[in-house]
Amino acid sequence: MMVAPLSEDGKWESTDLMTIDIWVETMGMPPPFLTKKCIEQMAKRMGTLIQANEVRKNGVVVNHYLHFHVRLKLVVPLLARVSLLYY
Repeated sequence: MMVAPLSEDGKWESTDLMTIDIWVETMGMPPPFLTKKCIEQMAKRMGTLIQANEVRKNGVVVNHYLHFHVRLKLVVPLLARVSLLYY
């Protein structure tokens, strides 16, 4: 089954079925990687960043995970593993 938002003109023929929007949540991240920059870099490797939840508020870590919305191209294979060592 393919789920996609209906295009603005209301026609399925013009709906983009080559991408899918998903939420990504990462757990067990070391504190130095809990940054907006890290979210942007991870999302870029996956697809296009749509939005992300705040990581820090006044310099203090809000959550101990990263949560962001990304648009994936369905013609590009998914990454099975991404290492943070190369950032």
